Amino acid sequence: MIGSRDRFLPLAPVLLLFGACSTPERIEPEPLPEPVVDTGLDLHDVQLGLVLDPVKRIVEGDCQLSWLVTSGPKSRVELTFGGPKPYEVTGAGGRDLPFQFEGDRLTIELTEPWSVDAVASLRIRYRGPAPRGLWFEGSAPAALIAATRLVADAEPVARSGWLPSAGVPASERATLTLTLGMPKEWTAIAPGVRESREVRGPAAVERWRTEGEQPLERMAFAAGEFSAASFESGGTTFELLTQGNDPRLLEPSLRESGPMLEYFEELFRAPYPYERFSEVCLPLERSIVLPRAALLPDTLLGDELARRDDDGYLTLAGAIARQWLGGSLQPLPGHGWLDEGLAAYVALLYGAETREEDEFLLELRRAQSIALEHAQPLVGFDVAAEGREALLARSISRLELLRHQVGDDVFRAGLADYVEKNQGRRVQTSDLQASMELASRSDLGAFFEDWILSPGDPSLDLRWVWHERSSEVVLDVVQTHGSNDGIPAFFRSRVEVEMRAGSNITRETIELDQRRSSYRFKLSEAPVWVRFDRVGALTKRVRFERGASEWLSIAAQDLDPLGRAEAVAGLGQLVRSNRDDSRVDLFRSQVSDRALNDPSAAVRASSARELGRIGGLEALLRLRQVASEDPSSDVRRSALQALVRFAPDEELATFAAEQFDAGFSWRTRAEAARLYTACAPAAARRWLTERLVIASPQERLRADMLRLLAELPDAEVTPLLLEWARDRFASSLVRVAAIEGLSKRLPQSEQLSVELASLLTAYERTVRMAAIEALAERRDPSARRSLAAYAPDASSSEERRVLEAVWRREG
Repeated sequence: MIGSRDRFLPLAPVLLLFGACSTPERIEPEPLPEPVVDTGLDLHDVQLGLVLDPVKRIVEGDCQLSWLVTSGPKSRVELTFGGPKPYEVTGAGGRDLPFQFEGDRLTIELTEPWSVDAVASLRIRYRGPAPRGLWFEGSAPAALIAATRLVADAEPVARSGWLPSAGVPASERATLTLTLGMPKEWTAIAPGVRESREVRGPAAVERWRTEGEQPLERMAFAAGEFSAASFESGGTTFELLTQGNDPRLLEPSLRESGPMLEYFEELFRAPYPYERFSEVCLPLERSIVLPRAALLPDTLLGDELARRDDDGYLTLAGAIARQWLGGSLQPLPGHGWLDEGLAAYVALLYGAETREEDEFLLELRRAQSIALEHAQPLVGFDVAAEGREALLARSISRLELLRHQVGDDVFRAGLADYVEKNQGRRVQTSDLQASMELASRSDLGAFFEDWILSPGDPSLDLRWVWHERSSEVVLDVVQTHGSNDGIPAFFRSRVEVEMRAGSNITRETIELDQRRSSYRFKLSEAPVWVRFDRVGALTKRVRFERGASEWLSIAAQDLDPLGRAEAVAGLGQLVRSNRDDSRVDLFRSQVSDRALNDPSAAVRASSARELGRIGGLEALLRLRQVASEDPSSDVRRSALQALVRFAPDEELATFAAEQFDAGFSWRTRAEAARLYTACAPAAARRWLTERLVIASPQERLRADMLRLLAELPDAEVTPLLLEWARDRFASSLVRVAAIEGLSKRLPQSEQLSVELASLLTAYERTVRMAAIEALAERRDPSARRSLAAYAPDASSSEERRVLEAVWRREG
């Protein structure tokens, strides 16, 4: 931990590179990513020196950029740079060059023009508060700066705040030499290899260098006073680092990194090229991938109770997959789904092979549900407008369909070909298409046109009829969606249809290639069920009416957990809408049996949710049994959520308290607390408050308890939330939960806006962001004044977007 302000001496003697400090200017609207523009400059090397001062919270930078001039001559260079105002720019021989700095543009006049094919360089020096794309984060107990770190922003647009760019950062590659001056108690993780570390008095200097060119998009780093652990797996040393967390959580929480690395080596048919891989767990919202390293959200760190919830394995697997997909294969602007989106999907494939199949199905269904709400095409997807989660969801949904379109073996062969052929290249969607076409020996142009390049999703009306005379099943499929704004009139795809007649199961593949189609299948007898898209690969809206006997047959006999889960939902609907039907008890009994005995956790969870909707004493008893005995955290949580429908109930409140104390997992404890709150609202505030002392990794349980407290009408809750929101020693999860709770209370209270505004000075970026969002939802003058005063200091693109939305809303 860094000592007092007196112990941290100025770092200028360590790197004699810097000049005077500049003051921040009022922010301008965040620029959107631009198309690739040929600037006539091909960047090939960056030498960057940074001094990090956590006491003054400033950065000093000395950056030398070297280009090959591809067109010219050039008498002027325009760079994107959003950092502190430069105080010196020099060219060849150290000669000073005149420059102008306005907004995010640094314009430099060359005294000697650059000619074509020349290798030219510029040196830029700057000093000031941490610029956009770079932020200090931590708390400040007493007179000390403690648990402080410096982390690079993950967004390419924000990279301009500390690394100048002649073009679009997402399209540039270069070698990087990074020299960091920092407190001697600190260490760093950066792209490439640490070449040296030297301690000089109160400061340390580390020098890092990449091996070969890397995308500027990956030029992030982390520096801080880290706790460390390590382990060996498959010939790779995993270096594990964190700050502000129990270091004993590192190795058990990240041990799966080794098997993940081996899985992706086999999937991509390319070995991980390095002997060391560093994983740094910090309070980030999402992972940031570097060559040889990944900066990961510290919510991945957990104890045995957290591992029962299986927190974060998809985040970890996705970050490791991006070692192949986001560095050596750099997507062009507009094709970013080939990086994070493809990584998220292959992380799901890893989960499908290492966990129960139904976990894969649950995640896939969640992604498809989100994808249906965001109709943009994948190529050119507007992440700023739709959100990163929507991009990942649409990527996952499309790649799952592609895998079933060409077959699993062919998909894997195409993926390996794509990775091998495009090493060190800037890739686009047509590159993946070419590899998949080569592996499948087929033309996939129609598929990519409908599902990747076009917006929208199909809406389907389905109906099947048995014709006894001809021994045929006739399946009618009508695509009913609108075809405006570029949405295809009909989507084309292969779809698997499953039919069961007696003990025989028949599976047929059909081609969707028209707006309205009929398909005929010969069977020996009438089917008990017909299932369209058996594997659920299509992202679609469906209207498919079934009879009770068909649902019962699928629920009891289908080997596919997806089919049984759909049947349980269908039977639940029949119970709720046909309570006078003589078979209602049979329907209810089937749902109850699935909740208790189905081998699939996904089916048991679906059944528990349906029991809550059905209601009644039998459902209550079965849900209590599931909530206290099921081996799956997901299923227990579904049962506890379903039991809320029976509240208020004193006996059920006692049961909820028992499940909380049993402590099966952190998430089940949170759901048990929610059930208690619903069942005993009068006692809820005291009961929840007494349990705020329970410790958990990153204080995640405490954060959940504060969210529950915020929902209570009790007047004593507001000062309690304020106390936690102000607590600089509390985790950012807790402070954010308290702020979000405060934003929902006393909407007309101007005093509350004043309290929220005081949190804009918090060192934790997530805490500031929560305060900004809470103030943005309020309409009183104090909230507006506070946001206007904060705007010049907004340090991230997320903050800027929220502020800009407020200004647009108010005209």
